[in-house]
Amino acid sequence: MPAAKGAASPARGAAPPGWPPLQPLWRGRLSKSKSVQCTLVCVDALAPSGAARLEPFEWPPELAVLARAPVREALEAYRTALPQRRAVRRLLAAGGPGSPDDAGLAGFAEYLRSKDRAGLVKIAHCAAVGHARDMHLLVPEEGVLRELGVAGCRPGERALIAVVTPSREDAARMM
Repeated sequence: MPAAKGAASPARGAAPPGWPPLQPLWRGRLSKSKSVQCTLVCVDALAPSGAARLEPFEWPPELAVLARAPVREALEAYRTALPQRRAVRRLLAAGGPGSPDDAGLAGFAEYLRSKDRAGLVKIAHCAAVGHARDMHLLVPEEGVLRELGVAGCRPGERALIAVVTPSREDAARMM
């Protein structure tokens, strides 16, 4: 459908309205196998989350993906964590659509999708939170978004969903 007379049509690859997010909650790099993939910003995922007000709390400047985990394992970690000890966030390419960061994010998301896995990042213990955390990075697919109750992301959107829960080791001690 053509744009209304006098209305500006968005340029191909242009940033969406409101880009960049006014106040990203965190900004840092994503790496896999010690290779930086892209720079990301963290924004709210609009998901029911008791700990959402805390996250991102003392996230490192680089989210180093050390391992992969089955998607179902990431979702189970979320389901079994106490609501006040879990959070869901959305990670976007810091450079916006069409940027090198966007291409890096797309490549990493495709890598996870091809393996049907979540990336796993370990976040060290900090006194304010009281425990170490696991961050599972998930591709925003319909089933994942539905399971997490995420309203701030669409299936197929160029983003990652960060699910933050107590580390597996700390979760076992908390029970």
